[in-house]
Amino acid sequence: MINKLYFERFLSNIFFINNNVSFNLLIANTFIVLLTSQQFIQFIYDSRNINMPIYMLFGYLGCQIITLYLLLRNFPKFFESLFHNVPLIFFIFYIALLMFSTGDILAIIGFFVYKDGILNWLFLGIGLFHILSIYKKQITKKRYINYKKFVKFFLFLLALIYFIYSIFFILNFEDSNSLYQRMSINFYISFLIVLPILRVFYDKKDIFKPLLFLLSISLIITYVNLFSRSTATIIYWLTLFLFSNIPINIYYFRNSIKLLLGSFFSLFMYLNLIKIFTSNVIYLYGSTEQRINALIKADIDNFSPLMSRFSILRYFPSQFTLSPFFGGWNPEIIAGPGKGYYMHSMILSLMTHTGILGTSLFLFGLVQIIYPRIFYLKNDLNDLNSILILQFFGAFMIANISYFFNFPPFWFLVGILLPGIIK
Repeated sequence: MINKLYFERFLSNIFFINNNVSFNLLIANTFIVLLTSQQFIQFIYDSRNINMPIYMLFGYLGCQIITLYLLLRNFPKFFESLFHNVPLIFFIFYIALLMFSTGDILAIIGFFVYKDGILNWLFLGIGLFHILSIYKKQITKKRYINYKKFVKFFLFLLALIYFIYSIFFILNFEDSNSLYQRMSINFYISFLIVLPILRVFYDKKDIFKPLLFLLSISLIITYVNLFSRSTATIIYWLTLFLFSNIPINIYYFRNSIKLLLGSFFSLFMYLNLIKIFTSNVIYLYGSTEQRINALIKADIDNFSPLMSRFSILRYFPSQFTLSPFFGGWNPEIIAGPGKGYYMHSMILSLMTHTGILGTSLFLFGLVQIIYPRIFYLKNDLNDLNSILILQFFGAFMIANISYFFNFPPFWFLVGILLPGIIK
């Protein structure tokens, strides 16, 4: 106990731990502004199919610097929570070992620390955990109100800019020109960033209106992503909607109905606004129209996103048996049929790339994250921590039916949950 106190005092002297209310809230607001702005900039670049220069990643870099500061400031607690999940640590080191065996340094950097890297999003999630904890602790402080007003105004302004840009995007759309998968994942994460912030800022009785606004904007951007060929964006929105207001009683059930109807009414008004600019016609181009028609008619055979994933599944046995226990990187190239034919499923890709060993470490790590939080699910499904756990389950489900195991929203939520409970 004495050693721990000396260690904390030592860190305080070195890293200038400041308990000043204004300083803490300034850090929190800066983090939110940088992260949400970076997400919007990334959305624009992806929608125009333009490679983002490294210097434009200033938002992520700034947030990582703030996260590092907060971790050093709370190092004893972070160290304790981190080493409560040894399997997850060993899992990440094991992936690094497998990737280093390929000798592809750029691939390693991209997989771990670049804008879609699992460590990038893991630590951004950890950073947001500490930011939310700061807000929760300062709720009773007078200065908190002004800082909260600033964030609310900024997020409203950003939503308005998203809305305006979405109109511009549809009016100037060119088929196959946008990075539609990245666009939809980007906005999925953006929603996951804003949702817990609103949950901290508003009481349960006051959350309905801001949640309706958020779901309405997200449904409009979902339509924009769908317009640009991303059918997965429908699943994202449904997951976000279902796990943001759980109908545990009549009150919440009515709210869910109102949120659903209100969101689609907003989309209806948006589409009518678009029609004014497009002479009452909204075209769906090329592959977008084919996918939507197949989806509406339930024509599974012609729904390419689903059928392409089913066709890849037949290569699972050959990729997995290449090294069933230890795994190995790039099995789709070594065992065939070639680049891009990896398993589009979190668990299946874990099995082919990290083997039974890596998959076991991963699953044990997840159990250690989820099990301590079961109490919150039993206690109140609409509590902030319960909402985050349910969104985590949603991201895990989506990743298992569609994506490789580096799915950014999943690792972002792991980062939020890993340090503990937000109090």
